[in-house]
Order: sequence, then C-alpha cells, then structure tokens
Amino acid sequence: MDFKLLGLSEYESRTYTAVVKLGRSKASDIAREGNISYGKIYDVLASLEHKGLVVMIPEKTRVFVASNPDNLMKLINKKEEQISKTKKEIADLKQIYSESKEDAVLVLRGKRNFYKINSYVSKSKKYEYVIKYNFEYRPEFIRGVTRQLRNKQDYKVIGRFNKETAENILKWEKDLKEKKLPLKIKRIKNDGVAMSIIDDKVVQIILINANTCVLINDKSFAETMKALYLGFYNSSQ
Repeated sequence: MDFKLLGLSEYESRTYTAVVKLGRSKASDIAREGNISYGKIYDVLASLEHKGLVVMIPEKTRVFVASNPDNLMKLINKKEEQISKTKKEIADLKQIYSESKEDAVLVLRGKRNFYKINSYVSKSKKYEYVIKYNFEYRPEFIRGVTRQLRNKQDYKVIGRFNKETAENILKWEKDLKEKKLPLKIKRIKNDGVAMSIIDDKVVQIILINANTCVLINDKSFAETMKALYLGFYNSSQ
C-alpha cells in the first residue's frame, strides 16, 4: 500500500503494511516482509513510532506491533485541515487579485493582509525605493533584495534608526556584506510608515499605527512618489 499522500515515505508505507500483516514481530521479519534492507529498517520503524503508527515492545529482542489503522485517519484529518486552510488562503489571494485589477487603490487592514499584498505585488525589474519602519528580518525579504542587487537594480533604503531597529539593521548589513552586496541604509525620522515604490508602476504604503495596507497601481502617482523619494533620499544622511 502507498500512503504518500498522508506524508509517509515508500519505505514507511511498506513497513507499516508489513507490521500490520505480521502482527507482533521482529525487525528482521518486518524487513523481509516489506522488502526493505535490514540496515534501514530500524530508522523506518523509529519514524513510524514517532508518528504513532508503530509501537516498540522492549523485550530481550525488540519486537514491534502496529497501532490501529484508525490512526491513519488522524493523518488524513490533518491533511484535510491543511488543504482547507490553503483553500481559504487561495480564496483571499483571488479577492486581492480581483480587487486590485478593478481598482487603482486597494486598502486592506491587518498585518496578515500585508504579507498577502506583498506576495501579490510584481517583482521589480528596474528599481525599488523603500522606506522601512522596523527592518523586519525575514528570509524572503533578504532573498528579494539579494536578487535585486545581483541583477544591478537600483535599490535604495531609508528608515528608522533607534534601539528597536538596531539589531535588525545589523543583520541586514551583515548578511548583504557577506554576499558582497553592500547596501547603504539612510536614516530618517519615522513614526509609523513603511513604503515601497516599484518600477514607476506600484506604490505600496503600510500605515503601522492604523494597521492598514494601501496598494496603489497608478503610473503617474508612482512617478511623483519616486521624485519625492529621491529628493528626500539625497538630502538624508
């Protein structure tokens, strides 16, 4: 039997089936029944034990018994919960996609929606100008900046410098320096705004205190914000 859809490997599927058929049995018998090398069988049995599908009986010679196959239903229920959650997230993304196509301005509330909007916005091809509030250090953010700098895109950052952001700024600078991609981060006074301007197309604004995300798809607005940003950037330290 193959239980890959439930997260079991081929070896785990064959081993669990063998233990069910054999009943109380030794590892060597299970390996033979499941056509699995003896060198691998204990690791597979340990994995199944961790998943609650096999029980080891500590006798002079260790023997194993299968737990009730009903426990497989627990794995099915877990998968169904994950699928249900994914379906909801897809529905939310479809709503964002639909609304953003219809309207030049999309407004959403909540930090959760910020990450959804951020995943929807097209990746920059020429430039991205950023205002940061907390310099959150997330792997996907680092990967994005690394891609931009390696592709010789114009990437500029201004943001809030204080005790709260100092540690994250050091992480950003250290990570990019190790990749030989130095980035000058300029200081500004910032009481609650994050922003990115992308390729004369999109302006993304996060109002921190209002917990609100604003996505503006308008070329003229993006160009105006770009000019204002560059003026502010060039006058900052």
